[in-house]
Order: sequence, then structure tokens, then C-alpha cells
Amino acid sequence: MKFKRLIFIFVGLSLCFILGYQAVKRKQTKYNVLIVSTCSLRADRLSFYNPKAARTPVIDEFARSSFVFDNAFTDMSWSNVSGFLHKFTSDYVKDLGYVALGNDWTEEELVWQRADIEKTAKYYFRTPNYQQYRRGKHTSFVEDMEILEKRLTDSKNWPFFMEVHIKTMHFPYGRRLLGDDSPQVSAQLPLDSKEYIRDYVKNYKEHPNRILFGLFFIGYPKAYEYLQDVLKFSDDEIKKMKASGPQPFIGLINNKQLLEKWQSSEYYKTDVEIIKQLYDLRLTGYDDTIKGLLSLFNNKDLQENTVIIFTGDHGEAFSEHGYLLHGETVYDEMIRFPLFIRFPGQDKMVRIPDQFYQKTIFDVAENLMKDKKTHQENFLDFIKQQGTSPYIFSRNCANNIKSIRFENKWKLIADLSVDKNYLYNLETDPLELKDVSESNPEMVIRLYEKLGEVEKLQLKNKMIHSCTEDAT
Repeated sequence: MKFKRLIFIFVGLSLCFILGYQAVKRKQTKYNVLIVSTCSLRADRLSFYNPKAARTPVIDEFARSSFVFDNAFTDMSWSNVSGFLHKFTSDYVKDLGYVALGNDWTEEELVWQRADIEKTAKYYFRTPNYQQYRRGKHTSFVEDMEILEKRLTDSKNWPFFMEVHIKTMHFPYGRRLLGDDSPQVSAQLPLDSKEYIRDYVKNYKEHPNRILFGLFFIGYPKAYEYLQDVLKFSDDEIKKMKASGPQPFIGLINNKQLLEKWQSSEYYKTDVEIIKQLYDLRLTGYDDTIKGLLSLFNNKDLQENTVIIFTGDHGEAFSEHGYLLHGETVYDEMIRFPLFIRFPGQDKMVRIPDQFYQKTIFDVAENLMKDKKTHQENFLDFIKQQGTSPYIFSRNCANNIKSIRFENKWKLIADLSVDKNYLYNLETDPLELKDVSESNPEMVIRLYEKLGEVEKLQLKNKMIHSCTEDAT
């Protein structure tokens, strides 16, 4: 009996040793670092930040066990996280002991990011990537997720560094929403909205002032043809719009002449409401499609070893201040972005109300990749020391509208194109609707003097930006 008991104890201890060894083996000395970034993801259109917004339960659930940044801001109206992450060259990622788990950038992406092809790390995975679809590499967003699951769950690739950049929220999110490729959105769109859109598409030539609305449905080539044939734009004007950025809509959507024509239309307010509906419907679909990614495909080993940084590039404007979509503005609807960071095993939410500067995402990722010097227990201290800032400078792409934001209390916008300063009290006027510059001249002077100083400081960490300096 004693002998059997000894055997039982020996087997039990052996089993514990084996399980313990496997657990230790699973726990890496370095975190996997996954950045999930999304273009045009406006913070206050997420239900986590705004309970009145369209429901985004997947993102909400993720946020409830993450470090939540309530006031994260870009330094440019068309900012992008990749513009800061370019410092992770192939050699640097390798020197940190990491696998850059992504794809080769396409020629379009290299131009868009203005990246050095010799130093571009393969950490970037864009989805959907229409260039790859056209080349027959794969065919759908669903297949992209399958590719990601296979790569992320293969422990041979660990520790990995990867940015998954999602473009499903990118303008023109309204295109083809009535077609078979988006049946769930088509089914949810109210009937009167469908008829409103169909009527426009059928008769768009009768509405020359609404050509920007037509970008959602008739496409760029028709839009440019229409500008020449109906609105009599010159070849030089069309050429300038096409040259204003790597993507053709940039010159169109920020053309003041076209925007003013549209705003003068009797249909303008309804058009904008339709665009909001399309954005929110696309948002609910996006929320559902990233469930597997944010849960790391329910792979326990992957969950135990991976930090997820979920973020947006910039916001989206819906005429709150006269700008649309990728607007040339520095109001909060464009420069505020959502940011949640979750560590392995984290089950509680920690909210960070302080102002956060987008470039610090690079600093966070870099520290995470250095032997766990940054971890869940000391992360808040790290953010307080390096990530938050009492002053945040932002500008538009044309560099003629600048702003400085002070401790979530005051915001100065300097519009150099009209030589005017606007001041907003963010505590009493968070939507930036009432200019109080005349009643607070001392604050205007104080912030304007600080504007140049903070601009120079932030430009030391300047991102590779994705827009031209002379956008119209």
C-alpha cells in the first residue's frame, strides 16, 4: 500500500512538474505586440465613449478590461499611426529579438507613407488590401482574418511585432452599400434612405452642387468627368486636385469651391445625415468583424503572451464645423482618436483622463519590446511620465490651421488663412461651438506664445505624414 502511495505521489509530482514546465515555457520573456489601427475611426461614434452612438459591443467589451485613454489626440488632421512606427526598421525589430509579422508594403503604401523601401519593416498588414485582391493573392476580408489567425497563433513566429491596419471605415464607406457585397448594411439601411440614394444616383447630373455627395456612389472617374463636362473645371484645376494627395478623393473633398456649392444646396443637411447613417452602419459591421482579432481568436497561449494596442488614426468630420470626412481642420472630431491597451490577463479597466500624444504609441510599443520593462503594474506610471502632456499641438495638412490644447481645459485654434484666433473653453463647451477669444485675451496670448514652442518640440518626433503641404 505504501509503495502504491509512493508511486501515486511520484506520478502526481511528475505531472505537476510537466504542467508547470509547459506553463513556464508558454510564458515568454518578451511580449508579442499587436497594434490594431483603423483609419477614420471617430472616438465619439463608438458606444463606449458615447452611449447614444451606434452599438459597438465588441469594442466595448475589449475596453472594459483595458487601459482606456479618454483624451488621445493626433498632431495632424490626417495623422496615421504607421507614420510614427516607421522607426521600427527591419533591422531594429530583429535586434529587439522580434519577428516582423506582416507583408511587403505595396508601391501605393510606400508612396502613401513616404517610406524608405530599404528600411521598411514587414510588420504591416493592411486589410482590406485591394491591390492584393486585384493581383489574385486573396479575395476577402474574411480570408484576411483567416491569414491573420494562422500567423498569430503559430508560436514559431513568437515573439512578434505586427500592425494590422483596417481600412473598412475609410471613405468612401458608402460606395456599393446597396449592392450584394454588403447585404447586411443594405438590409439595415432605412427604406427612405435607400430611395433617397437611388434617386440621386439615377439623376445625379441634375444636381451639380452635390458632386461631393456623389463620391460615395458614382466614384472618382465619373466625378472628375462631371467636373469638366458639367461644372466646366479646367484641366489645370483637375490636375491640381489629382496631385493634392496619393488618393484621388483628397483634392475633391477638400476643394473649397465644391464644398461651398454643396453647402448651398437645399439637400445638404439630408445628404450629411445619410452619410452619418452609412458610417454608423459600416461601424457596426466593422465591430463584429474584428471580434476574432481582439479576442486573439480565443487562443489561450496567444492571449497569455500578447499586448494589444487598439487605436485609430484620426477622426471623421460630419459638418460640425463646416468640414466633411477627412476635413482640413483641427477640431476634435478630426484629431481625437480612440485608444485602448490591454495586457495579458487584464480584467479591469483603468481610465486615463490626461491628454495623450499619438507619437507615444511608438514609445509604448518600444518599451513593451524590451524585456517587459513595461508591464501592467507599472504601465500607468510610465504613461504619466512619458505619454501625457499638458499641451498638445495639432495642425492641418496645408499647415495653415494650427491648434494648441491645454489640459483638456482650453483650446486655441489659429487660422492663418484668415489671420484669426479662436479660443474654446473645453470645460463648458466641449463641442467647440462658442469662441470666447474676445472675453479671454490673456489666455489667447498665453496659448499663442506656447503654440510655436510646442510645435517645435513635437516636430522633433515628426511622423512620416500622408498628405501634401499644399492641400487645397
